[in-house]
Amino acid sequence: MLYTWLEGNLGLSRPQDLRAHGVAVYAPADVPRDLPVVDLADGRVHRFSDAANVDAEAAFADEAQFVAYCRSRQLAPNVRGGRMMVQPHGFTEAGPPLRQGGT
Repeated sequence: MLYTWLEGNLGLSRPQDLRAHGVAVYAPADVPRDLPVVDLADGRVHRFSDAANVDAEAAFADEAQFVAYCRSRQLAPNVRGGRMMVQPHGFTEAGPPLRQGGT
């Protein structure tokens, strides 16, 4: 299975790479019931009550641990439209307007 979302957002190519950083990563059958998780293939955020219709090779990260990992790396994660978005945290390259002499 390809984890293009994981690679595109965090630069990690495999779920094991995220696990190595202390984030709980689950196979579908192992996801605790009703735990918010992030699908590492496409960034969807959801809770499982039944993993029967999920690809057996899929990998899911604990959402709270994923968010904490992102923040520790100066990334700003948030959920939009049911998908996790990861963006750099802080000022843009231009810096804050007041430092540029703007008002």
